[in-house]
Amino acid sequence: MRLLPSLFLIAISFNLFSQELIVKKTKTKDRVEEYHVLKSNKNLKHGQYKKYKRDGELLMEGDFSANEKSGRWTYYRNGDVDQIYDHTSGKIISYNYENQHYDMLINNEIEDIRLDQPPMFIGGKVGLNEIIGKYISYPEEAWDMGVLAGRVLAAAVIDENNNLIDVQIVRPLPEPEKAAINGVSEFERAVVKGLREIKNDWISGNLNGNAIKSRCILEITFFVHYSGAKEIRVE
Repeated sequence: MRLLPSLFLIAISFNLFSQELIVKKTKTKDRVEEYHVLKSNKNLKHGQYKKYKRDGELLMEGDFSANEKSGRWTYYRNGDVDQIYDHTSGKIISYNYENQHYDMLINNEIEDIRLDQPPMFIGGKVGLNEIIGKYISYPEEAWDMGVLAGRVLAAAVIDENNNLIDVQIVRPLPEPEKAAINGVSEFERAVVKGLREIKNDWISGNLNGNAIKSRCILEITFFVHYSGAKEIRVE
């Protein structure tokens, strides 16, 4: 009887792959997505997927299976491979160590130790940039005060189980970039509040074959374009 669930899943997968696929392309003001959907259900992504900037720079590529990321996905940064992650096995395959900034927590004391694998976000900085706007907004208080740019260096504390458990500000903002109420930067406040909502899709740091609690260091910039458009970006 134990074979029945597996046979059922295999039957579903075979049914999906046997259905005809069609290619779709969607565009926003700065992104283009190319992907496949089922002809019988155009809301169901299934098959090859690519996302790139309007100028043609590839950001990520992989496969969907019934609207879920499947198998190995490659994430790019400035034209180079930044991270390869297997969404089926839940394992990191490779990553660009130079783009990873982190430190380690030992009894809540910060230690600058080179880890075998640093803590990171699934999809790297590209993946985080693609969703950051859903959680962090340009603070209206800063806008009202005429502050058009800001920079926050924050640490996402990732526990041994791939969970974000805290967000800490690493250093204060320089005064010219600071819009503060009661001494707390509104940029800092927005970053801490927003990052704390992104609890999942993190990868724990690893030392000597063991997952450890460590901090993933992120530089987040806020700025306003000449057009008036506001942007938030993980550097």
